[in-house]
Amino acid sequence: MTPTHTDLEELTHEDLAFLDENRFDHKIFKQLREELIQGQRHAGSNLVTSLLHAPRADDLTPWPTSNRLARVLAAGHDQCNSGNIGIVILNGGMATRFGHVVKGAIEIAPGLSLIGLRLALTAQASPNIPIFVMNSFATAKATQEHLEANHYFGVDPNQVHLLTQSISLRLDPSGNIFRTPDGRISPYAPGHGDVFETLAHAPAFREFVAKGGKSIMISNVDNPVATLNPAVIGMHLNQGHAVTVEVTDRRAGETGGSPAWLDGRLCVVEGFRFPPTFDQTQFSVFNTNTITIDVGAVRAQPLNWYYVEKKVDGHTVIQFERLMGEITSFVSSAYLRVPRSGSQNRFLPIKTPEDLPEARTVVAEFIEGRRLGWASRGLASHSAA
Repeated sequence: MTPTHTDLEELTHEDLAFLDENRFDHKIFKQLREELIQGQRHAGSNLVTSLLHAPRADDLTPWPTSNRLARVLAAGHDQCNSGNIGIVILNGGMATRFGHVVKGAIEIAPGLSLIGLRLALTAQASPNIPIFVMNSFATAKATQEHLEANHYFGVDPNQVHLLTQSISLRLDPSGNIFRTPDGRISPYAPGHGDVFETLAHAPAFREFVAKGGKSIMISNVDNPVATLNPAVIGMHLNQGHAVTVEVTDRRAGETGGSPAWLDGRLCVVEGFRFPPTFDQTQFSVFNTNTITIDVGAVRAQPLNWYYVEKKVDGHTVIQFERLMGEITSFVSSAYLRVPRSGSQNRFLPIKTPEDLPEARTVVAEFIEGRRLGWASRGLASHSAA
């Protein structure tokens, strides 16, 4: 059966109500759709046209060692215990490579899901830290049910604030609204660049700021070791920039966004923006998508929208997405070189089911190193279905 296509004005009242309930931006959608139709938006329009240069060694801040580590840890602990720090877990991804399950609910350790691990580790650091979970329409209900069924993994539910990012609609390559073979619209979550606007509009976040909140750490739910780390907080405070981006060593064959000098500014450039002939091996590090940001920079930022092609039911569809790392194009940023192995590991991405066995082994060691004692806290009996 051939999918059907419609314009926005032809959607049903039910479809429009669903979109509006999830913060669908009619104006932006129409603008991007028109630019696609006019040929202004395509894969080539994502590419950087200015000269790119790899960061110098002194552009990156090394991970603290010895006496300096003790100092930044102390400073970070003080801020966490005072309630000045919050965390944000990016949990809106649609997990297409996991069969469209809610990735945060995947079991990563006995009795602990990815999101459960993050909640429990944050509570261990301090009971004063607010936890903001940015869901999407595809993950919000299931995530809430998962947390409730597991009693929030021992965390006070009042410490956890569930937020939902905006929504958009997929298009076909000609700019028509795409419908699946069964006649339904095909919505999607438009990227983690939504996080700043979502937080800025959240009453719980505004309350956190009003009570003296200073900074928040934002990371992906599928990077289980990107937990709240007082050393990172201390380094962020010490460097004095509005944003601290965590970068890590690039291994052979790896690609991804990297800090790069672009038009006189060191900023994160996503991997798909590099021209095809550009040699990415000159970059020794890449972006882990974990940042710490001062609350003053958390507002609706003028992030770009990027053209993305996906496959749905065997058909090519177009999405437009915004990405969190582009905040570095607008605010003062530092780049902290974090470990990706050992007891201080900060990067363990889980992108496919094949990544899980190794990740579970590493997380078991990670938990043991922090002596969390799940069974003594009554967590081992909880299911992470």
